[in-house]
Amino acid sequence: MASFGTTVLDDWVGNWLGTTMFFSHYDGASTQELTSGAGLLMERAEVLQQDNEETEFLWITARNP
Repeated sequence: MASFGTTVLDDWVGNWLGTTMFFSHYDGASTQELTSGAGLLMERAEVLQQDNEETEFLWITARNP
């Protein structure tokens, strides 16, 4: 299981959870294609809103076939 961003983000550096963090991600469809292309079998892909923010994340559950 892993979580990913849902939109294209080249890079973001900022304070998150009390420390400096770096984030970069593809859009959700590309992430799902890359997951499948890596040979993983996606069992579930779901976009959920972050509890305390207006941010959405793509949660993927995948496994080796």
